[in-house]
Amino acid sequence: MNVKLRDITKSLSLTVLSFFLVAGVLYSATTIGSNITTAGTLSVTDTSTLTGAVTTGAALTVGTTLTVTGNTTLANASSTVLTVSGASYLVGNTSFNGFATTTASTGAFATAGHSTLTTASTTALSVDNTLGVASSTLAAELGVVGDGHFGSAATTTLTLSSSRAVTGGCLELEGANGTMFKIYATTTGPLIATSGTCQ
Repeated sequence: MNVKLRDITKSLSLTVLSFFLVAGVLYSATTIGSNITTAGTLSVTDTSTLTGAVTTGAALTVGTTLTVTGNTTLANASSTVLTVSGASYLVGNTSFNGFATTTASTGAFATAGHSTLTTASTTALSVDNTLGVASSTLAAELGVVGDGHFGSAATTTLTLSSSRAVTGGCLELEGANGTMFKIYATTTGPLIATSGTCQ
């Protein structure tokens, strides 16, 4: 009877020891060679490293920084949208194969350096409202603070015209004393220079 009790005690001790050993290993690191299916929330309190693809059937929410060291591809579909509610900081170049649009009433597109348009024949800068160069307070559709230079390899042409009937172009100049002068052409040809404004 004592031998059997000693064997039971020994087996029980080994079982308890094995339980704590396995629990300790699982607590420190867990390796699963197959899929994980859970009907509830999967919570991870430490770093998670995923070496394969990650597919989410709904939104992916990150409460802190999301760092991506490789390429990030959004599916090429009309419903694909990348929405950022705060500021976005891009260290390298950013390429847009479509339109870069701001839709908010206070939306603005600002660059700290140069903005370059390619020299393709279809390249154009289209502005629906006003365009300012070194100015944010504009009195007309185009506002420039500073000097302007126009040049080309051929004859450089500056055209002032109007889409309204019987209305031609007009050039305004400000005198040293603040008086405004205008230069315009008559129907028959000679230029007229007089004081006043075009509009």
